[in-house]
Amino acid sequence: MGTGQGIGLAAATRYLEPLPAEGFYRVLQEFYCCEKQCRLFYSEMLVQLGFDDTATPILFVPEWIDGELRIPAEGTGIVRERIAMIAPLRVAVPDAPES
Repeated sequence: MGTGQGIGLAAATRYLEPLPAEGFYRVLQEFYCCEKQCRLFYSEMLVQLGFDDTATPILFVPEWIDGELRIPAEGTGIVRERIAMIAPLRVAVPDAPES
């Protein structure tokens, strides 16, 4: 084994920024994804927050298609600071069936 002088994984985690939970959110105020203004997210829009493998936030915009709410496979990356412009939604969970 090598005798390198690296910091351990446990010690390094204190430098990591916590990510908000993935899931459904609503847009609090209208905003663009980035400075290039590629995609506009409207106030009160339903979005799903996810992250790519580099922790870049991605918003997916669900759509009604053939009477079903569908979430697209591709979303729009947003600037991390824009996460402050969305709020988590409470989604009802049905009661578990009694055994």
